[in-house]
Amino acid sequence: MPIFAYLCMTNEELHNEARESYRAQHIKYTYYIIALSVAAIAFTVHQTFELKIKITQIPLGLAISCWIFIIYNGLSFLQGNLKFLADNILLFEMLKQLPYAMDNQEVSKLFLETLGPLSKRNEKKPKMQLYSFYLAIIFFISWRVIEMISI
Repeated sequence: MPIFAYLCMTNEELHNEARESYRAQHIKYTYYIIALSVAAIAFTVHQTFELKIKITQIPLGLAISCWIFIIYNGLSFLQGNLKFLADNILLFEMLKQLPYAMDNQEVSKLFLETLGPLSKRNEKKPKMQLYSFYLAIIFFISWRVIEMISI
């Protein structure tokens, strides 16, 4: 979006634009980290296809476990996002059907009670993904170093 377009926007429009941009980037990041984890597992399987299982491969097993956790966590984050959006739409549809108008404070309270727990649960997943990704890298490098030392 051109910079002059932001000058013509209200604060609420800027806030909505920032929120949409953040959500889009966050979803791209989640897909990216899932793809990296799948590629890392495929690379590991390819590299160790003909090797016999040894005790020195424990760090590799831990790295693969982290990557699997990242994939699971990322997919459940995306599913939680979809559920959050679907519930949000459903709540708006229900509000339209009410015979009386609710004020903003009542609507905010209703949304917080309904969607708050789902949002809080989904907030932690990206951090867990990131920490697991770094941990998997450490385990993988540890495995490579152990393999090089034992040769």
